[in-house]
Amino acid sequence: MRILFFGLGSIGQRHLDNLQAILSERHLEATIEAFRSYPVKETDGHFTKVKMLYHPDEIVGDYDIVFVTNPTNQHYSTLIQMFDRAKYFFIEKPVFESVKSIEKIITKNEQCYVACPLRHKLIYKKLHELVNANSVHSVRVIASSYLPSWRTSDYRNSYSAQSSQGGGVELDCIHELDYIIDLFGLPNQSYSTIKKVSNLEISSNDHASYLLDYDDKVVELHLDYYGKYNRRNIELITNKGLIEVDFIKNTISQDGNVIETLPEERNDFYINEMNYFIDLTLQGTVNINTLKQSLETLKIAIGEA
Repeated sequence: MRILFFGLGSIGQRHLDNLQAILSERHLEATIEAFRSYPVKETDGHFTKVKMLYHPDEIVGDYDIVFVTNPTNQHYSTLIQMFDRAKYFFIEKPVFESVKSIEKIITKNEQCYVACPLRHKLIYKKLHELVNANSVHSVRVIASSYLPSWRTSDYRNSYSAQSSQGGGVELDCIHELDYIIDLFGLPNQSYSTIKKVSNLEISSNDHASYLLDYDDKVVELHLDYYGKYNRRNIELITNKGLIEVDFIKNTISQDGNVIETLPEERNDFYINEMNYFIDLTLQGTVNINTLKQSLETLKIAIGEA
């Protein structure tokens, strides 16, 4: 296989490390190249087996897989640039920073996978079973965290802080909306409030709340960058009581009592996702998050549904 990465920031490096480990484990041969806008340090062990490219003219020929892990506002132009030169695309979430026309690239809809790592957690698979086994009347979802604690460097310089680069909690934390739609489908109507409300020194939005209306249920979603106590959970109010799934503690609770814990390391679900994607490229397994699907999610996320 011939593989090309666009962008090797923190998430790109994670995907690269996981990919290399899986290729070795599965005895798959591949050459890996990476296009970056600036040189890397020679001492950086991530890149010893990667051919680095620093000018577009160095991108020559066709590829089996292209990883689009550069800033969100560059995703669309990267896809257009490489559309005819790659068989499969792994696109980091969110797919774009704004709604784009995908008419030029729609023929590769099934070959474009948009990352949705939470769906590869063990506890998410259990959540799916619980939703199918219960009559769910309403749902509350929250993802609250403190942006300055995310970053090892100054959070004010991160892409998350820059609206011009596709930052903002409505895009950064699109995971929640993605899995809500996977669980319940697209809502009949959606309402949103997306704005900056805290004193964080950022130009992007730090708050997003949504109300999603379905025939038989209502879903409330809260996202923020300013919460000092990390929370990432979903509450299902069902005909049998309250079910809560905590994605940080990896616990399932019934009416306030923990009934199951599914321990998992932080990188495990990224490994699961990468194995899934390799199967998609080699065996043609079903693409669970195509360009079209991710674009519908994006429309709701930015309040344009």
